[in-house]
Amino acid sequence: MLAIPSKNCDLPKTPWSKTLSKYVSSVYTPALASQHAASFVEIESHQKAIYAGANQPPKQLGVSSGDELRVMLVRYSRLLGAMEIRFDSDVGSRFVWRDAFKKVEKQGETDLRFERACCLFNLAAEISHTAIFQQRSQADGIKQAAAYFQQAAGILEMVELVVGRAPWAGRTTVDLAPSTLRALRTLCVAQAQRCFYEKAVADALGAKLLSGLAMQAAKLYSEALATFRAPPLAGHIAPIYADACSWNHDMYLGLAHFHAASEHGTAYEHGKQVARLEFATARLQASVAASASAGRELRAVYTGALERVQFTCEQAQKDNRTIYQDPVPPYSKLPPLDTRGIAKPAAPAELTSPLTQADDPFKLLVPADVKQQLARYDEQAQAVLESLYFKMEEASAEGDAVLRSADLPWSLQAVETGED
Repeated sequence: MLAIPSKNCDLPKTPWSKTLSKYVSSVYTPALASQHAASFVEIESHQKAIYAGANQPPKQLGVSSGDELRVMLVRYSRLLGAMEIRFDSDVGSRFVWRDAFKKVEKQGETDLRFERACCLFNLAAEISHTAIFQQRSQADGIKQAAAYFQQAAGILEMVELVVGRAPWAGRTTVDLAPSTLRALRTLCVAQAQRCFYEKAVADALGAKLLSGLAMQAAKLYSEALATFRAPPLAGHIAPIYADACSWNHDMYLGLAHFHAASEHGTAYEHGKQVARLEFATARLQASVAASASAGRELRAVYTGALERVQFTCEQAQKDNRTIYQDPVPPYSKLPPLDTRGIAKPAAPAELTSPLTQADDPFKLLVPADVKQQLARYDEQAQAVLESLYFKMEEASAEGDAVLRSADLPWSLQAVETGED
């Protein structure tokens, strides 16, 4: 299983509580700025903790940041969303974040959306790290791993939406590029799909379901692999991402056909059974050969799958050769396998649910777009009133002229004084 690396960041030059106080004093009132001083301090404290977590040394296998950092990232991201609703995108602070794969490359923006996109990216990274530490040999562990991988994929989907709507979308570092975010999201979904397959195997579910689950995992790994091996990611990220996707694609493609072969055996289609098993064995042999440089525990995953499939293949070949003598068709003549997708992006509810008034520190501030709409309404209302005033003046002048021509009192003053 693979996790997403976190982004590093540069520390701000000015305390953010001071910057926010200055902004609110200017755009709203000094009194409102003073009233929200505690909220500004809270936001700054979250930023400091998150920046400190982002700049920690790279995580070692088996080491997680725990729940505290994830909780802060969720809270900070939601606060940034609340600020985006009420403030202009530029509040006077510059956010500088570094590429997750190449730390020397960085991007700096004064847009709140950039800060939120980077924090969401790091939240996805933290959750993906948590996912790979689950004990997948246990039922609860494998369920939790699948849930975490789907959450990470859902958050990356949110990042892509934020970046896609921003004016700086065309100059992002490679880790925030749309193709990268989609590849990482697909990888997370593939790993969640793998968890569902492993759970189905542990529960001894039917061959057709197992084949569909494995086939979908192979498809997802193939999609991620294609992006990892193409620009701009090719040569930018660690080779293990493409390599592992390649190994797993071959393994799950082989396993999909292994399970499908069982259905042929049940239907007494022994030639087709052998053909599927031979193809499955070839794919797993390719996976084992390609993963020769992997660690012992990782390599054991592929060699174990190969031994299981190869043993079954040799037995089926022997039985067909000595008993059934059913013609073995070429692989190209076999019907294609169906996929069974279960895993999908699913951002955690605590990140997507609306902020309540109790959780929103800026509930007293009128959102920036509402202020703009009110200003436009005042301008339009003033224009309408001025137009009506001039029309009334014109109508009054025309009325006076008509009365004069009829030799009638043409104004209130004329009626009172008796002028003709």
